[in-house]
Amino acid sequence: DPELCDIVKQTVRNSAKGMFLLAQLHLESLANKQTPNDVRQAVRTLPTSLPKKYDELMDRIGSQNEDDAQLGKKVLSWISHAKRPLTVPEMQHAVKIESTTTRIEKFDLISQDILVSVCAGIATVDKESNIIRLVHYSAQEYFQNTGSQKFFQDSQQELANACLTYPLFDNFANGHCRSVEAFRSLRQENVLLDYADCHWVDHLREITEPIMEVALTFLQDTARTTLSYQVMKNSYQYGGLAPYSPRLVTGPHLCAYFGLHSLASKMLEMHQAGIDAEDSDGHKPIVFAVVRRHEDVIKLLLGKGASENSPIVDPGLLSYAASYGHLAVAKLLIEEGADLGGVPIGTPLTIAAEM
Repeated sequence: DPELCDIVKQTVRNSAKGMFLLAQLHLESLANKQTPNDVRQAVRTLPTSLPKKYDELMDRIGSQNEDDAQLGKKVLSWISHAKRPLTVPEMQHAVKIESTTTRIEKFDLISQDILVSVCAGIATVDKESNIIRLVHYSAQEYFQNTGSQKFFQDSQQELANACLTYPLFDNFANGHCRSVEAFRSLRQENVLLDYADCHWVDHLREITEPIMEVALTFLQDTARTTLSYQVMKNSYQYGGLAPYSPRLVTGPHLCAYFGLHSLASKMLEMHQAGIDAEDSDGHKPIVFAVVRRHEDVIKLLLGKGASENSPIVDPGLLSYAASYGHLAVAKLLIEEGADLGGVPIGTPLTIAAEM
């Protein structure tokens, strides 16, 4: 219908006001209409701004069948709230995580085409990096502002829950990997493991009411916390298998490392012995807290009795805290009775002691 084509061209041009992306989104939406009359009706109400267009597209996502609507919102939630861009394989795993999931197999994975199509044009895949992303930076702005409150109020909790559930999969029950081959194979077969182990704590920090149950389930499983620490240290510091990673790292160690005061407190209420747990190098949780400068966790551990038989009496640990500018931590340790020994006057340690 030449007349209808002219109407579409003119209306899209006028409503887009020179914004190529808006015109493109309009045309993609109109292309999905089933009849000429559907097209005529749609062109009468074309949005004149990107936020309004995104509102329309989100309504379109919501009008799909229930499974597709949920999947579309889940994909967009991960894209807009993940701490780094996800590849298609990572997204395929991410959207399949439920609270009862214990493994993800090949035939569980949703195809790339479906992941994109259920997002109604808001998501696309970068051909070079294979990253699934939003179609334009304006979409990220939309979700960070109005869209996030409207559609993704629980996203951080859902992502935190997913990132804590993934390391609990059956595949990771054996814990620490002792060879490069085993470690590489585990990560290749479980593509979301790096993201989950590196970022569960980031999502957890953004929740006003932490999801204690799944977090404690994870933190009480020493095999999984050990593997999580190995993956996290490898991802942050090394290109392959970490040259060295402790073969034993407990939940209290991770709480101390990340400064998770409420979870550390809860764990110590449940298992007081955890305060003196040692990793495979003989380090107790308080050492992790000191090195990472988490004063509130240090105070918690000291208040629970960590000062007894603790490495805090070691001047070497005090020297580390002070020489790297952790004077508040050094002062805190000194106040708890750490021995300065023969440290000369005027050093960072004695300065901290006099503060």
